[in-house]
Amino acid sequence: MQKTAMAWKFMLGIFFIIMTSQNAVANQLRAINIEFVEDQSQTIIPGLKAQYRLCIQKKESILKTKREHPEIWPAMKSSLRPEYKINAGADPEPDWVALAVGKNVSREYFYGDNYARYSENSRYKISKDGLCRLIIDKREKREIDNGQHRYLINMHGYIQNRGSLGGASGQPPYQKIKVNRTVSPVISYRENDRELNNLVNNHPQVMQYINRLFDSGANRVSGSGGLSKATVDKLRDAFGIKEDRGDSNIQTPRANDEHFVLGNACDIVTSKNLNTRLWYWQRMHHYPTVMRRPIILKSEVKMGNRIATKVATRFLVQDSIDPRIFSPPQAKGS
Repeated sequence: MQKTAMAWKFMLGIFFIIMTSQNAVANQLRAINIEFVEDQSQTIIPGLKAQYRLCIQKKESILKTKREHPEIWPAMKSSLRPEYKINAGADPEPDWVALAVGKNVSREYFYGDNYARYSENSRYKISKDGLCRLIIDKREKREIDNGQHRYLINMHGYIQNRGSLGGASGQPPYQKIKVNRTVSPVISYRENDRELNNLVNNHPQVMQYINRLFDSGANRVSGSGGLSKATVDKLRDAFGIKEDRGDSNIQTPRANDEHFVLGNACDIVTSKNLNTRLWYWQRMHHYPTVMRRPIILKSEVKMGNRIATKVATRFLVQDSIDPRIFSPPQAKGS
């Protein structure tokens, strides 16, 4: 009976052991640096255009009332905001494309247990002062996990006319920086049961299985996260998930072959019910540490007849990454 219980405990712990054992080689892994362009212009610009047209119509209506209806003009004037510029001309409609409205840059860094994601998060609105100006509120978000702590950083109040995204030194040029710190989830995954560790040490066949996870053939499989096949199948059916694997024998892009991003072969995972498509790096769907963070080089999300995309513009596999990338800036402001 005791042996049976031990066997069950051994089997149930294998997956956990496999993931935590990867920490032993985490510091030997190569680093990955991905830069993206995120394009939400199709979903953002139509709304801004509507706001601009309403602003112009309101301005024209105000000026017409002032010219043609002096009897009601005082009442209308008193209803306007104090900052409203009645006689000033409105700005021409913005050149949405030239201003790259709805397009932002983001970066993702993987290095052993370290992970970081830097992303711009600009907000847009049309001014209500009668000038109908396009106001761009540049913001930035960062998620940093150094294996000990996880930081969520929100920055706004941009104060310099230069890019800050991805900078490894100096304080980012924002008036307000809010930093939230929690314990890294890596730590909880590392908390191994000593008995299970002993089983791994005493059963070399388990370590052989772990090592096989690091070959390219196994790594291109997205994995189930330890769930049973029946559960995985149910989840796939519920979300309408379909995997379109590119040919692993073809290493160079062919004409009109959408399985390549920046010359890197990808496997495409589609969710019909969520209207999403994800391009996983074919060689390794997940960075092989305990957190198994996905390596996705492109994504598409459909919203009605519009689509938002995120596409890698640079993909680097390096020996290391500047450790300052994984250090949070100092909080300031409120």
